[in-house]
Amino acid sequence: MVHPGQFGPPRILMRQSGGGSAARAGGTPQQATPKDIARFLIHLKPLVARAIEVRQSWIRELSALDAEVKTGSAAQVTARAGRLGREHVTSFREIRSSTERHQAPEGCQEINRIVFAWLDSLVKACDALVEVGSTGQMAGLKIVQQHVSDARASARRFNSEYQRLISELNVAVRAARRR
Repeated sequence: MVHPGQFGPPRILMRQSGGGSAARAGGTPQQATPKDIARFLIHLKPLVARAIEVRQSWIRELSALDAEVKTGSAAQVTARAGRLGREHVTSFREIRSSTERHQAPEGCQEINRIVFAWLDSLVKACDALVEVGSTGQMAGLKIVQQHVSDARASARRFNSEYQRLISELNVAVRAARRR
């Protein structure tokens, strides 16, 4: 993960003159304003909230499936796994598609990549559940767990990057107020 100042000045800078996130002459993108960053994070918030809502429901059902693995028949478990994957994968894909519609401003590419990694891991886990349902192979549940673990790691990275961006925004706002 990139930390503030690790590769030069902080990514969130106050511009001297107006303008959006358009490229400078020569093709170098301008640094995003705090307003650009805030606008992007505000846009991202309901999408992440919706994904969390879907994920929470999915994880509850996945936990019940895990309990059933210990007591149920393989045929019942694999059928339920396939159904669970099919019921949730579309929501995760739709959220990812909605997230793709808005370009991340300069300085928000990392959090954007993390959100995509998180959603991709959730989609892959659902796809793996569908595969378990199609093949009847319970061993595929280990693949599901790996994708769930990957999603959990992405969620932790997201939280760290989000907090970093919020901290930088707060610094920029305080600096602007002092002017």
